[in-house]
Amino acid sequence: MTIGCAKHRPSDHRPRLAVGANQEIIHAGHVDQKLHLPGQQEIERNGAVVLMQQDLAFCHLPHFGGLRETANHIPLDILEKCKFSEFSEFRCFHHCGYPYQAVSSQYRMSCCYRVICLADLRQSSKNPLLLIYSRIMRRHFKPDHTKPRDFDLFWQETLNKLDGIDPDPIVTATEHSASHPGLVLEYVTYLSLGGVRITGLLTHWQDNLPRPLVVYSHGYGCRCMPQWSWAETGLNCFGVDVRGFGRSLDALAAPSHWGWVLNGIASPETSVIRGAVCDYIQGAYVAERVLPNPTTHYTFHGVSFAGALALKSASVLGSPDLLAVGVPTFGWTEGRYIFVKSGSGAQINHYLANHPERLDDVMLVMRYFDPVNFADTVHCPALIGLGLKDEVVPAKTVYAIANHLSGPREIMEFPVSHTDLPEERLWRRFEQYWLQLTIDGINSDFGVHRFPDG
Repeated sequence: MTIGCAKHRPSDHRPRLAVGANQEIIHAGHVDQKLHLPGQQEIERNGAVVLMQQDLAFCHLPHFGGLRETANHIPLDILEKCKFSEFSEFRCFHHCGYPYQAVSSQYRMSCCYRVICLADLRQSSKNPLLLIYSRIMRRHFKPDHTKPRDFDLFWQETLNKLDGIDPDPIVTATEHSASHPGLVLEYVTYLSLGGVRITGLLTHWQDNLPRPLVVYSHGYGCRCMPQWSWAETGLNCFGVDVRGFGRSLDALAAPSHWGWVLNGIASPETSVIRGAVCDYIQGAYVAERVLPNPTTHYTFHGVSFAGALALKSASVLGSPDLLAVGVPTFGWTEGRYIFVKSGSGAQINHYLANHPERLDDVMLVMRYFDPVNFADTVHCPALIGLGLKDEVVPAKTVYAIANHLSGPREIMEFPVSHTDLPEERLWRRFEQYWLQLTIDGINSDFGVHRFPDG
């Protein structure tokens, strides 16, 4: 029996190594764990998924058919009832594409597993195994957190430093709504971690009525836009341009040519992500301080890059009343290194391709900012959105975050995200739902149906 790892993978997150056909190995942990298969680079690139067949008579047929024939013989109702998490250990024989004889250590019953190249699944849109993979295996994916030992201390000290900074908010400009005379947009600058001045957009009502407050930010490489339509529903909104982006571009003194996310990558204390989280948190403080009317409850909102900032801020600052995030990035550090093809993850991969000797150090620093490591301290109701097809924030990295959240949560799945496809318009439902939750409040049955769309 041999267990090994990819050369540059951190030792505590090594994949299992299948050395040769017919050689027995033990796989423990999550059944959809990525396998390292020597000589099977195409399979490694596309990933591998372990599927279970519970029809024992069929499993023991002498000739176990190929992928396409097998898919036609496996009843969907059987596969949909599979409880993958119940099988924590199984013994495997053969290489990818062959039947794996498996013995459950919990139920002592013979089953059959197969490791299948995801590229094969993608090529056949009618293959029922693709449906099972999307709806069952990824939905329950929950990798172990990778918190460094001083993770909690690091963020407590960061928050203490931020608390010691007077934000000194200054309103630099004001715009009025053409359709609602009592609705204004104020550009507010304030001091954040490191003494840098950040710009926020406060869209609010000039009255004394108590109102909900939505704190939000922007996507990677973007800037905040005034959210008039949100405010017109009766909300106050504060958008944060974090350091290095938009109106806070100059708050990052010496940007890295490798990309924003690589600024200060030498240590968690110097990482620009630490500062960005503080910019979001300080923005929540400033909004409440500047607003003329009292705040009834808070929603932390964000999509993609901003989704990660909102989630981490909710953990560090203390849970808001609602967390509404779509495709939060930076999740599952080790998985992003494998699956991400664009965005900040691609910038990190490009940097590591040129500096492979720094992989372990970079992975360690990124663990201080991995939303998976924050999620278990988020106790408020959370609405999570994801795209099943997304090369910037793969769905699996979002499931990894969502399944660690401690409070009630609902997950909305959409066909795509981070694309120019027409299906992107379906995300309008996500916005409508979190606005409804913010305006009307959270019902007692929120989270009972974890996937409200089925």
